[in-house]
Amino acid sequence: MQKIGILGGGQLAMMLAEAGKKIGIESKVVNAKPNSSSSFVADTLVCDYLEVDKIRKYFEDVEVVTYEFENIPQELISELSKVKKVFPPFKALEVTKHRVVEKNFLKKLGVKTVNFTSGKFSRLILEVTSYPVVIKTCSSGYDGKGQWR
Repeated sequence: MQKIGILGGGQLAMMLAEAGKKIGIESKVVNAKPNSSSSFVADTLVCDYLEVDKIRKYFEDVEVVTYEFENIPQELISELSKVKKVFPPFKALEVTKHRVVEKNFLKKLGVKTVNFTSGKFSRLILEVTSYPVVIKTCSSGYDGKGQWR
């Protein structure tokens, strides 16, 4: 049976593990918190994402590693990439983990994005001239966390 390693144990990991089962792929998940969504459908190791040796050992028998969100430490992806195929690649994580870098990257490719500006919160709040507006942290936010209307 083929095996995939998934970093992050949320809903996306759960859906990936469920879909994999249907086509004969076993999923092994690493998550920093117990009782994640994916833990109900896949073998799950609960540990800090910086426990690289522990994760490397857990993923010894997987063919490929993926991650379900951009807040996985880059150090872990870099280290795992030395011994396993990791998709998306490290460079993709570098771009997607910082919202301003990501938006500028997309603009360079000609992809339209919503209007945005970046800077310190105290400056941005003074520059707001129309509503609605959403202020987001540049990193570590997801599913509405790190966002203000």
